[in-house]
Amino acid sequence: MLHTMISFLAQLLDAIQLSLSMRPDVLQVVEAGGATRRVTAAVAILGGASLLAGESVVLFLNQVPRGRFLLSLLLNGVIFALTLGFWALVIWWIGVEGFGADVTLESTIHLVGLGAAPFLFGFLVLAPYFGPAIARILWVWSLLIMVQVVAFSFEVHFLAATACVGVGWVLVLLAARTVGRPVVRLRNVLWNRVVGPTTHASASDILAVALDATEDAPGRGSWRSRP
Repeated sequence: MLHTMISFLAQLLDAIQLSLSMRPDVLQVVEAGGATRRVTAAVAILGGASLLAGESVVLFLNQVPRGRFLLSLLLNGVIFALTLGFWALVIWWIGVEGFGADVTLESTIHLVGLGAAPFLFGFLVLAPYFGPAIARILWVWSLLIMVQVVAFSFEVHFLAATACVGVGWVLVLLAARTVGRPVVRLRNVLWNRVVGPTTHASASDILAVALDATEDAPGRGSWRSRP
């Protein structure tokens, strides 16, 4: 059992390193080591959990119990993984129907899961003032990885891979704002039940409160609720 766990962790770390370095054949390397499904699922779920961890200070300040906090990390990771799965479906459909790619949907899901490796640094979005910029960098990094691996695995040129990934992402955004609204509402309901009502504050708000406290200015630095 211990040997299996150590082997899995070694494969996971290797997959993360190869993905972050934008190795185009990362999926083939992972498949050669076995445990492909578990490795790609772990990367996606950990990436989503890390993104939420960037807001962990807000959860702690709202006195979210430890159990609910850990459950909220897991919930965010699962939701993030499901979003990536839908993105993979769109990429696969465009690649097969639009460019005649000979690839399976399962392989595409694994590709997108591995492309989520940069989001393991999602906790950095808490950085005051630089948080939004860091989030954009992580998304661009992930997109570049996916373009690389899609071009290699789909055996298409760079522009075709960019179209698959880019158009796929736009369709995911459109779906979330149209037919995906019931899913979004369900996600919000689950979130509120797991975490409970919380006050939303950005990293800048957190820094402002800390500065106000240092300056001993009574009545300043209160949390501002955001609808």
